[in-house]
Amino acid sequence: MPQINILEIIPGSLILWLVLVVVILLVVILLVAKQKRPPSYVSRQYLFTKSEWKFYHSLAEATCQRWLVMGKPRIADVLSVNNKLNKGDWMRAFSKISSKHVDYIVLNPDSGIIVACIELDDKSHQRKDRQERDIFVNAAFEEAGIPLLRYPTAANYDVHEIHSDVVNAESERMKQVDQQIKIN
Repeated sequence: MPQINILEIIPGSLILWLVLVVVILLVVILLVAKQKRPPSYVSRQYLFTKSEWKFYHSLAEATCQRWLVMGKPRIADVLSVNNKLNKGDWMRAFSKISSKHVDYIVLNPDSGIIVACIELDDKSHQRKDRQERDIFVNAAFEEAGIPLLRYPTAANYDVHEIHSDVVNAESERMKQVDQQIKIN
């Protein structure tokens, strides 16, 4: 039985046209599929909620340029998991803090030392899941020796009270930092 060569039966120009049509169809299919899928990421308009922004202004006034205030740090950027834990415990501890954040962090502007972190508690903190999160976060910060100040959302904030709280937190924190330096 003689072998049949498909290239001898179909003219070369027809094969070229078929390949071109298939390529064009694939490109069109890919473009259409890509256009139907929404983007994975979109920009936020604001970093802070309206309540957080209002509190930020009171906090900025209370810190009087004595401290540096930043917003929304991940807890994993503030607390470290103890490297003495075994790998499994380390991963479990890290996963508990890696996707959580606090609303504000107060730093010493000269040294960068963390003075305190601040949470602004809105209505969502009344939910059971948030209360459980807050208990965990409070315990983690206490264990690490970093003051965590909490304020309920309000129409107005007492700037003097905030200032006094940060001064006290700084005093508490610096004692803890001094003890760490003596140990190391």
